[in-house]
Amino acid sequence: MEKRKLILIMGILACLLVFGLGLSPAFSAEYPTKPIKLLVAYKAGGSTDAAARLLGVFMEKQLGQAVTVVNLPGAGGQVGWTRLVESKPDGYTIGFINLPAINLVYATRKKVPFHPVQSFAPVGCNISDPNTILVTKDSRFKNIKELLDYARTNPGKLTAVADGPVSDDHLALVRIQEAAGVKFKFVPYHGGAPSMAALLGKHGDLSVHNVFDYIKHKEKLRGLAQLWPERYSMIPEIPTFEEGAGIKLVGSSTRGVAALAETPPDVLAKLQDAFKKATSDPEYLSKAEKMGLTLVEMTSSEFWKFNSDLQESVDKYKHFFVKK
Repeated sequence: MEKRKLILIMGILACLLVFGLGLSPAFSAEYPTKPIKLLVAYKAGGSTDAAARLLGVFMEKQLGQAVTVVNLPGAGGQVGWTRLVESKPDGYTIGFINLPAINLVYATRKKVPFHPVQSFAPVGCNISDPNTILVTKDSRFKNIKELLDYARTNPGKLTAVADGPVSDDHLALVRIQEAAGVKFKFVPYHGGAPSMAALLGKHGDLSVHNVFDYIKHKEKLRGLAQLWPERYSMIPEIPTFEEGAGIKLVGSSTRGVAALAETPPDVLAKLQDAFKKATSDPEYLSKAEKMGLTLVEMTSSEFWKFNSDLQESVDKYKHFFVKK
């Protein structure tokens, strides 16, 4: 009888050790011990997917485990980000979050199961793709001042095409109209490729795209302005909006990686370190440049400050996107 009691007591102590006291930090210290999923809330083949697949290869080198990209498109990214927030906060499921797309989804839809800032924790960010205002090479508008001057005296006559609605390009158009006191007729397309085809096919007078899109078709386009603090290194021929219009305006599609907010600090630190080392690898940088990825230097804390500030800005403009 005494022996059975002793065995029972030892069993209870073992359970306490495993579940309450000892092994949780040990598991974290050993992280990672199995493959990691990197969720992308968009279809395969896009710029976010391309960035994720390149990053995964180099994070594998740092973490010693496979990093598998999983595409979960739908509802403008909401499907993928919902899956991310519903996963275990153990560092084995992380994901790309796209700004301001995730901020706009949260601000304009009801019962979204995540908050863009509070639900997640930053792993790292090194891609920010500035918005650019484009026309075709044969457009009558030679610079942004000519276009805005015409738009002010002819409200609603110029057609602007862009990815949307509720996209970084749409947000950029809203901010341009408010800042410059102009009004465009906005025609949204589901994606950058269709809206670029619309511009090249003369179905619009101007468009807002990202640098990545401009570079692919630059021989057919004229860049009037870029929404960036200074001329972006990949498109130095295009003036900033401030240079051309005298108004400081910054907008972009920024893509970074996040984990769950409840992720153990030591696990998050390992992910952040792996991201930093992966994106600093000379081989990574060379391949990213060849792919046309719009690289920036941003710490994880700067990334999250940018996300927080952006959410405040989106909340300010959300009445332009919400149907009444």
